[in-house]
Amino acid sequence: MEESRLLFEISEDIVAKENVSADDLQDYLENPYHVKGTIFVVCMKGSIEVTLNYGRYIVRENDYITLLDNSFLQIHNVSPDLRFSYAGFSPKIMHEVEFFKKAFDYLFIIFEEPVKHISENLELYMLRSISLWKMIREVPEIYNNKEVLRSMLGTCIHTSIAMYYQDNLEERWAKSPKNVRMSRSFLQLKPAWVPLMVIRPIIGVFPFFTDCLFSKHLAIHGLR
Repeated sequence: MEESRLLFEISEDIVAKENVSADDLQDYLENPYHVKGTIFVVCMKGSIEVTLNYGRYIVRENDYITLLDNSFLQIHNVSPDLRFSYAGFSPKIMHEVEFFKKAFDYLFIIFEEPVKHISENLELYMLRSISLWKMIREVPEIYNNKEVLRSMLGTCIHTSIAMYYQDNLEERWAKSPKNVRMSRSFLQLKPAWVPLMVIRPIIGVFPFFTDCLFSKHLAIHGLR
């Protein structure tokens, strides 16, 4: 199985790229990737046909993708005029800002529905955010200051979560796997004095769940 798991890894704290084209993706077509890191993508032009986790999507202009750590990614087709920008964050820094804890109520929904169509104004906001992250990499006073990074990344996290506020959250959770529902209930009831070392294994259920789905997807498509 491991030889089928090509790794798409965000190894640096932050990676930000603008105006990625169809030509830039030719070497990635049809290869199944295990994503290590969390990636936010904005499609500005053209289209790209992809499998994300266990769903197949045609991503078009003004679509926004939230690709969570441990996700499955496979690119099938891209249009010649494709243009998109993205910002990616390493598992380490996402752990430091407690992303999975802060976004826990929405993780299953994001994983199940990673592509959202957004307004032009929100697209412009996200593109400017990506430009800002790209600039931050070139400013050591900010890039090397973890407290500043955590604060700024928190804004990015909450913006992504806000796109899912309109969903019927409780109805979607009712349809989620039992172990994920139990994890959510535990976090909601957790007293303030329970140490983080007790919580980490519970939050870890979600990456384990995504990893199982990755393996399932490989089996379905004859890739393992």
